[in-house]
Amino acid sequence: MRLVSSYDFKLPTLSAMEAKIDLYTQSRAYSNDCLLEANNDIQATSKWLNLYKDKVTTYNTYKREAMRFILWCTYETGKNFTALKVDDLEEYLEFLQNPPPSWCTTRAAIRAGKSFGSWMPFIGPLRLSAYQCSVRVLNSLFNYLVQADYLRTNPIKLIRAANKFTIDSEDRKYQVWSRMLEADEWEAILQVLNTLPTKTKEDIDLKIRTQFLFACLYLLGLRIHEVAGHSWNAFRQKDGKWWFFVKGKGDKPAHIPVNDQLLEYVKAYRQHLGKDAFPAAYEEDPLIVSRKT
Repeated sequence: MRLVSSYDFKLPTLSAMEAKIDLYTQSRAYSNDCLLEANNDIQATSKWLNLYKDKVTTYNTYKREAMRFILWCTYETGKNFTALKVDDLEEYLEFLQNPPPSWCTTRAAIRAGKSFGSWMPFIGPLRLSAYQCSVRVLNSLFNYLVQADYLRTNPIKLIRAANKFTIDSEDRKYQVWSRMLEADEWEAILQVLNTLPTKTKEDIDLKIRTQFLFACLYLLGLRIHEVAGHSWNAFRQKDGKWWFFVKGKGDKPAHIPVNDQLLEYVKAYRQHLGKDAFPAAYEEDPLIVSRKT
């Protein structure tokens, strides 16, 4: 794999394929009034990425999705950003759901360190959450380029199937998906947690507390400070279903569904603490009890 640098955005070369276009030399802004100092699509994308350079997780997720899209433009459709039509974007969204084997590697190859020199952008078709994430990121990129007068329009907005994934109020869900473990990774963590020692009271305390903590982080998609800063009354039952109420970015309230798996961890942890199985609206005790105090 050869890396070509543009600003701090590095684009891999898929050596097993033949490029249909060179976006470094065959792309430019549609308008002479463009607000970006960018000579081509890759530099313009780098400008957008740099907006998120202080947020490592978001930056890496956006970079991955941008890289996939640029590689698709380079090796599949052979078009620069300004030449893309709605039909092209629809083809790309279909491509994400079923990338050809030539674009895919395997987890085993990655773990064995065999991906270097034969790097591929996918490990198979994207699951729904990853697909929705890709749509949101691409929409964000195009919106930025339109506002900067680099592109005239955002073709994603004209795709009906993508509209439900590009609503601003869904931003928090995207943040959850961008940090989500794969199912097999979560199962591996559960196996480790279930085999923690239980020889002493301290062992038992640690095991039950850790299981509950990991369940909140994964099954609710919470950030660390959200777990540490919320109390038990964030769990609320409504119409027979349990929800976790949290303040998101900009202190905007949000609620996250609580599934049966998490409820089992809630009950186990609370009963270990000598509490009733389910939280009550008046409980203001913090979720995580200090191991020292």
